[in-house]
Amino acid sequence: QYIEKFRSLADGVIEPEEQERFLDVAQRVGELSGDELTQLSFTVSHDKLGNEGPSSRGIFVPQGALVTA
Repeated sequence: QYIEKFRSLADGVIEPEEQERFLDVAQRVGELSGDELTQLSFTVSHDKLGNEGPSSRGIFVPQGALVTA
């Protein structure tokens, strides 16, 4: 069920090979070493991200919050 949802959201955004790699890692999450946990992410090509460029906001930073680096 989660795999189908991921695929439906990733379709056209994340390359199929990258989807497969991520799903393989995600399904082995209980067996991963600390170093392997860094693989529990995926990449998206720049042409799918838009023209805004990199952001210093993380996914857990509230909208409008001041971020200092």
